[in-house]
Amino acid sequence: MEFITPPVEPHTPIDTNRITTLAYWSARFNVTDQEVIAAVGVVGPSAERVERYLKSPDAWPRKSRNN
Repeated sequence: MEFITPPVEPHTPIDTNRITTLAYWSARFNVTDQEVIAAVGVVGPSAERVERYLKSPDAWPRKSRNN
């Protein structure tokens, strides 16, 4: 898999309105666009907070993309 070049600086807030930004973070976190959008809605646009939330076992019921 080719990794998508980040369209933003690593500490820039996640902008879910920009498709390139959303695609980057979805690939980076190995989740769907919808999961990134939902996580931003819960914890805000901080990439660090979103990543922690997505890795949390009790974030929300979801299937792993690897299943």
